[in-house]
Amino acid sequence: MSKMNDMAMTIEELKNAAATINDVANWLAQQFGGASEATEKAEAPAAPAKTALTLEEVRAVLADKSRAGHTAEIRELLKKYGASKLSLVTQDIMKPCSGKRRCSNMPPKGHSILSASSSDRWLHCPPSARLCETYEDKGSNYAAEGTDAHSLCEYKLRKALGMEATDPTENLDLYNAEMEDCATGYASFIMELLEDAKQTCSDPVILIEQRVDFSRWVEQGFGTSDAILISDGTMHVIDYKHGLGILVSAENNPQMKCYALGALELFDDIYDIDTVSMTIYQPRRQNVSSYEVRKDDLYQWADEVLKPTADLAFAGDGNFLCGEWCGFCKAKHECRARAEANLLLAQHDFKLPPLLEDSEIEVILSRVDELVSWASDIKEYALQQAISGKEWTGWKLVEGRSNRRYTSEEAVSKAVEAAGFDPYEKKLLGITAMQKLVGKSRFEELLSPHIEKPQGKPTLVPESDKRPAMNTAKNDFMEEYDNE
Repeated sequence: MSKMNDMAMTIEELKNAAATINDVANWLAQQFGGASEATEKAEAPAAPAKTALTLEEVRAVLADKSRAGHTAEIRELLKKYGASKLSLVTQDIMKPCSGKRRCSNMPPKGHSILSASSSDRWLHCPPSARLCETYEDKGSNYAAEGTDAHSLCEYKLRKALGMEATDPTENLDLYNAEMEDCATGYASFIMELLEDAKQTCSDPVILIEQRVDFSRWVEQGFGTSDAILISDGTMHVIDYKHGLGILVSAENNPQMKCYALGALELFDDIYDIDTVSMTIYQPRRQNVSSYEVRKDDLYQWADEVLKPTADLAFAGDGNFLCGEWCGFCKAKHECRARAEANLLLAQHDFKLPPLLEDSEIEVILSRVDELVSWASDIKEYALQQAISGKEWTGWKLVEGRSNRRYTSEEAVSKAVEAAGFDPYEKKLLGITAMQKLVGKSRFEELLSPHIEKPQGKPTLVPESDKRPAMNTAKNDFMEEYDNE
């Protein structure tokens, strides 16, 4: 008898035999229920047998327990009934989360030295992990705003999926109309991904704010993925970024790779996953960046790059290396390696540009942004230290320039109007404000003939920048000459 026939018989038994269902229920009670709970069930009068038994309730429980970190136990149960993966137990895979069955989530415990969010830094500069550990964590308005935005995104997505959710708006300190639009757009984006997945998969699985553990490769490595979507052959990992300052790419993004590895630890053995798709959703930068990688290639990177570097970082070993990843380093103001690298570059300032070779200018161009950033960080650090009482030889604190301002705009307007003048100027709304006023579709209908986007100011960027190169006046002339 073939394996498929054996599986069909197993399925039929699970659907129709009360004894089998009771066996599964007893196993679940032993694994996840307390002793008192088991005693209560033993003492309770027997309930009447159910009719039309199905696997829906069993699949729901197994799904939730797997998400909660009990994947190993689930594997054993599957093996008991002759299946290697959950998808092989029945033709219909698990239903998406609903209001009656919330996705389980275990909150992270403790502080992770090698966090996924800082992985780009410690993968380039391993000893920075332990160095940053000596600094106190200081919150920021940007971080607080991001936290509020994530809470709103979670609520919007749960609501869109028909799940039970409490509106957090009144408890968000930094809530505004822009955050509302961003969260709504995020939920719509995830729902579009879900609908696309349904085109090839009858019942894809979606998880929200799922805790992932990648400590197999990174000591104490854990994090929380904003959304995970599993369909036939593909696992999608989505991360929301509320930041406006830095454009974040999903391509070879180590944070996303760590999240993906943690998700594979949970689900790779119970789903048929071949490909991992990672997406950054960054609405305030109009940025949706996606990157796809084969599962085997991701595992190879984890074994050959991530784990050995993480071991170095956890031990405080390796070499210091400065670069763009220094931006969020707690030690960036005082780091000697960063100072030496930038001071070495600054020696070019003693030459006039005409005396520099082209190769030297190219080296400076590749590092000048970091040099400016470092200089700015040093000035800010010195200022804050001076405000705290430190005296720098040759420097002093003074009061900066200030501009006049009204103490009360209301009092000013009343005084000017009483004198017979109009204190207000009439100004046309900006494009963004106008679009909010009339609505996006109406805006396009009314004003699209009156909107233009002038050519941007020429900017010199690395070749890795995805924007197309613009033609210079010389290139324009050469093109016309070549076409004659």
